[in-house]
Formats: sequence, C-alpha cells, structure tokens
Amino acid sequence: MKKKLIRMLALVLALISLCASASAITYYVKTPDGKTVNIRDEKTNEVIGHIPYGTMVEADSQKAAQNAAYVTYNGVSGYVNFKYLVDEKPPAFRKKAEAPETLEPVTYGEGTHTIAVTGGVLQMTNKKGKATGTKYSAVKFDDPVTVAVTASVPKGKKIDYWLVNGIKMKLGVKTFTLVEAESDVTIEIIYK
Repeated sequence: MKKKLIRMLALVLALISLCASASAITYYVKTPDGKTVNIRDEKTNEVIGHIPYGTMVEADSQKAAQNAAYVTYNGVSGYVNFKYLVDEKPPAFRKKAEAPETLEPVTYGEGTHTIAVTGGVLQMTNKKGKATGTKYSAVKFDDPVTVAVTASVPKGKKIDYWLVNGIKMKLGVKTFTLVEAESDVTIEIIYK
C-alpha cells in the first residue's frame, strides 16, 4: 500500500511538472529600431524593466493578457506587448541607411551650361571663395560661376579622389572650389 501511494504521488508530481513546463512558451524580442522592449507592471502598467533586441524569453501562457505576454527577465516579471515578440530568433539588427538629402538644381541666367555633382553637393560662393546659402545637386548657368563642391562622405568610407570632366583631381580632400566655370562640368567623387 505504501509503495502504491509513493508511485501515485510521484505520478501526480510528474503531471504537475509536465503541466507547468507546457505553460511556458519561448519567444524572442524583435523591435523595429533594434532597441530594448519594455517590461510593464501587471497592475500599474509602469515600465519596470527592459529586454534587449534578440533576447530569448519564456512567457507564461497561463498569465497571457489580450495583447501581452507575461515574462520574467533578469528577475523582473511583467508584461511585454506581443507585437515585439516573435517565434524565431531575429537576425542581428542593421540600422537602415538614411535617405540622402534631396537637393534641387538652381538656375542662373539662361542656364545654357550645367555643373552637376555625384556623391556631393554644390554651393555658390562669395567673392572670398566661401560657400554661402543653400546646397544644390546641380547649377545651370550662362555667365561664369564659382561654386564650392563638398563631398557627402558615406559612413565608413574615405575620399580617394575627384573626377572633374573625367580627369582625376584633388586627392583625398572633402571640399574644393571650382572657379569661374564657363561650360558644362561633371564632378564625381570616388570613395575607397
């Protein structure tokens, strides 16, 4: 009888353990900005902790709310919105490249000639050669013009050289001045 009672008790404990482990669901944190997700208190809804992007968490399915999972992370228990939880480990977060600045061309006089730049911006200059005012993608002109050309250096890149009408010029500098251009000019900044 005693052995039967011990077996029965062991079976009950095994079932309780099995049920408890079945109520845990594995999720991974995935946020659109690659930052942490908030853990909120179940009563006050105040932020009581944070979980980093890509971290695996166990959610208690017995305590799930309508739009949130109940999790414990680093000893802090609370709710995390389901929209930040996914079934599979997300890839490492990569910040999206910022959209390049949209620049409009400017026209001086009749605009029979053009200065256009790839990989940089143009600015008109004052009599001392200092860049002034708005940045442009291209300048259309009829009288000779002087412009400052500034490279838009991508992160992690360096300027190798500049091509001005296909001719290699100015090694490694970020800005130079094109003095009194009188005809079409194309400028390309080459990065390494």
